[in-house]
Amino acid sequence: GYEPFEIISGSMEPEIPVGSVVYAKSMDKTEISKGDIIAYNEGGGIVVHRVVTNRTSMGEFVTKGDANDSEDIQPVPYDNVVGRVEAHYAGLGTAMAIFSSVVGKVYLILTVACGVMLIVLSGRVRASRAKRAREIQEALAEMGEVGAAGAGGAGGPGGAGGPGAHASGSGADLPANALLPEPKSHKLRQAIIVVLLILFLGSGAFIGYTLWQYAQADSLYDRTSEQYTTDNKGVEVPISIDFDKLRAQNPDIVGWIYCADTPIDYPVLKGENNDQYLRHDYTHEYNIDGSIFVDADNRDGFVDPNTIIYGHHMNSGSMFACTENWADQEFYEAHPVIWLLTPEKNYRIVLFSGHHTQATSDMYDIIHEPGEKLAKFLSDALEQSDFDASTKLGEIKLSQNAKYVMLTTCGDLFEGDRYVLHGQLVPVE
Repeated sequence: GYEPFEIISGSMEPEIPVGSVVYAKSMDKTEISKGDIIAYNEGGGIVVHRVVTNRTSMGEFVTKGDANDSEDIQPVPYDNVVGRVEAHYAGLGTAMAIFSSVVGKVYLILTVACGVMLIVLSGRVRASRAKRAREIQEALAEMGEVGAAGAGGAGGPGGAGGPGAHASGSGADLPANALLPEPKSHKLRQAIIVVLLILFLGSGAFIGYTLWQYAQADSLYDRTSEQYTTDNKGVEVPISIDFDKLRAQNPDIVGWIYCADTPIDYPVLKGENNDQYLRHDYTHEYNIDGSIFVDADNRDGFVDPNTIIYGHHMNSGSMFACTENWADQEFYEAHPVIWLLTPEKNYRIVLFSGHHTQATSDMYDIIHEPGEKLAKFLSDALEQSDFDASTKLGEIKLSQNAKYVMLTTCGDLFEGDRYVLHGQLVPVE
């Protein structure tokens, strides 16, 4: 009766931080009270906010995120409510995301398999040792009987005063290994146990290290956002960036990309090559999330007809993992614009297409001048789009004189799969 959801934005912090898992239970909506937390459908995704008012007469809720300054603009109809949040656990979402990936599932299977095999082998070892102990006891008992029989004639050659006196007794003075050599199979089982134990501990260490890296990366970018961005209330451009201080940290920072109610809230870099920031953050330190970065072959200042911006598809939901959400029409209509802020100018990225493509496709050719190549690029992007941008833009006419960006990340549909978002750069004065 419970549905789990991973939290990927901070609107309910500090009570429910990013990376948590919440469990929502369906129930009679009239039983939900002010102060309860509910999960509900909005724009093709699930939102978790607190109830301010339950308008039972109108069949809707007024909601608000704990971290938000004002109530949500639109009330939530009863039909959109998944359920009331009954429990939430910080950090569990990140672990679940890891185990939902292919690599995570492999390590989970290895861990379980190692555990089962260790249990089976330990049972067999115990049975083998018990059997060997019985054999030793039986051998000792037989030797005791033989010794007792040899000691029967006190005056004979085997008697107490004869040369064979030292052989009498139970035989307990002899080492057990001298009676029954240790089986080779026992040593083999011990070796297998050691190998499995190493696999078991290695799998656990890998998972723990990955979780730690995710936490470190999320912490860095959260601190960076808090330190260098400012919310703009009542202004068209939603945030401001202190580029002077930010670029003092790293002059390779060329902008900041932001989309409300998504994890996209990162500095954008441009390195000497496309490997430089693949696994390094803007402080030049190794980071599993890497950075959001512009293709090194694009010209500076977003002046090319099409600029490619890369970001990892992280299992934790960070970086560009959420871009595939735009394949859903409702999600697109709720998020038709992404913001690109630069030291020179601010832009709205007006999205017009999102689709899967091959890593080797022509979509990744750098276009430096408008012409037939750009025209075909834009036509192909529109034709392949998962969402219909005309619902927001009307009839779409893409000018050769405009500038465009392509956000790209890894997909998981096929080998070499990529998901890309196309948008037109519209300057904001």
